[in-house]
Amino acid sequence: MKKINFSDWTFIFDFDGTLANTTMVGVDRINYICKKIKLEEGKIPDKITLRELWGLPYKDLINIIAKRFDWLDSDCENFWKEDFLYINPKPKKIASIDTALNYVYDIGVNLAIISSREKESIIELAPICGINLNFFEYVQGSNCHEHIKPDPKVFDLIENYLTEKGRDIGKVVYIGDTVNADYEAAKKRGLKFVAIASSFMSTPADFVESGLDKKMIFNNPVDLCINTDKIIKFYY
Repeated sequence: MKKINFSDWTFIFDFDGTLANTTMVGVDRINYICKKIKLEEGKIPDKITLRELWGLPYKDLINIIAKRFDWLDSDCENFWKEDFLYINPKPKKIASIDTALNYVYDIGVNLAIISSREKESIIELAPICGINLNFFEYVQGSNCHEHIKPDPKVFDLIENYLTEKGRDIGKVVYIGDTVNADYEAAKKRGLKFVAIASSFMSTPADFVESGLDKKMIFNNPVDLCINTDKIIKFYY
């Protein structure tokens, strides 16, 4: 085995549910607002629906839910009114996430973010979640590109960016927490993938069933960072 040159590798992280402990914050928000506007039980999205759609930009997610569950125009109007007033609780910082990312950064791995959250929101939320964006040379939100996951074209801009820097696209790893959005996008693009199975949205069994080796599934980003060398050796 050749000695690993970590600087040859680029790890691209999803944000929500991957770097930031925000999945249940989003779920609780939707459930709270649906109940606040007194939607009928049959119009409130169930876990199966959320598992299928999670990973889309928030507005797209809600619009699809509205159509699928036959919301009236008044339901949609009331939802967005309450959503505008809703204040998310601060997400809990993942223990040691700052130290873990610092380690990967220090050994030379190039770091980036591609998320379905808008870029300005990532910038605002990252410090609260203990994420130092100075470690990341590239940050792409849903408003930075006309394509969104699971469309593999979501990686067009970063591939152009990395190619201009002389980086090897074959040494790019995308890291995400959903099968339908993250893994499918990476697989269609031919990128290497590592899963963070952090919630019910996509379990380790879901990733294995979709074809991902169980060695490339972690419960949290800290464990992943600690095992950076093992991930690279697996794909090298």
